[in-house]
Amino acid sequence: MTARIMTKIIVLLVDDEEGFVASLSKSLARRGFTLFTATSGDEARKILKANPIDVAVVDVRLPDVDGHDLFYELKSLRAETQIIVLTGHGDIRQAFEMGALGVFDYLSKPCDVDLLADRIRLAATAASPERRGEAQSVARVLLVDDEVDFLASMKRVLARRGLFVTCAGSGQEALELLAGSVFDVVVLDVKMPGLSGEEVLEQIKKAHPRTEVIMLTGHATVETAVQCMKKGAFDYLYKPHSPEELMTKILLAAEHCRP
Repeated sequence: MTARIMTKIIVLLVDDEEGFVASLSKSLARRGFTLFTATSGDEARKILKANPIDVAVVDVRLPDVDGHDLFYELKSLRAETQIIVLTGHGDIRQAFEMGALGVFDYLSKPCDVDLLADRIRLAATAASPERRGEAQSVARVLLVDDEVDFLASMKRVLARRGLFVTCAGSGQEALELLAGSVFDVVVLDVKMPGLSGEEVLEQIKKAHPRTEVIMLTGHATVETAVQCMKKGAFDYLYKPHSPEELMTKILLAAEHCRP
């Protein structure tokens, strides 16, 4: 088992769109993954039976089986294989429900390849029994700020502490990412061009009520802090802050959002 963890992550990509499969498999192979592909549920079952798949990326609509039904079949064949469901038709709110049943993640199509690659790597950690408990405790964090240097440095700091971090440079970009994937915690700057942090907070809590939001600001007032907390913010931190303080808040927020 140790030898497999040190080698490439083995991925099964299941989708009936041959062009999509060919393009995505090439992109993932360039990022170091070993790929198997299937265009039907029957083909996916045969591949999984014969190969030690770490992660299966499964389209929700297939010609011979519903992707959600295929999820149950694949898990029954190989329980340790982690499943990421891809859909161009689904409601991302289903992700929390499916997650409770064992789906590792639920992403909308079209999906950013780097985001998918990161999710596959995180899922592969959960595919290892020795690391499963550690992987399940990893918080999925969306960091939102219009300061590019701040995003880059904070992502490195939080990633080194074991968090899965995705960055957005605006409120609109954050909402688009949230519409296509699930995050446990959003760390959100209050003052940004375009949509303000408060406006984004309101939309997040309306569309994704179980996602916790930590507000960040260098220009805080008591009134703003109170308003954000009333609108559902989990906490409110001032810039500059220590990475340890932010890390603590993120972990508390992640625990709060999980069932």
